Amino acid sequence: MATLIFTTVRAKAGPLVNAGVFEHENVVRARIVTPLEQLVALRDMLNKAIQESPARGGVGSYTLN
Repeated sequence: MATLIFTTVRAKAGPLVNAGVFEHENVVRARIVTPLEQLVALRDMLNKAIQESPARGGVGSYTLN
């Protein structure tokens, strides 16, 4: 079995509201438990999808209108 854990960083509300200070914390958004074979299949699918997709510009290659 394998566990994928997705997290995000967010500011704590208390210090932000009370003192205007950003204190960051990591928050778990999702946990997915899957058999190892499915994890390998997910990896293979993502690798294939990335290789087949046309290259899109990197950071800073967009324009604002």
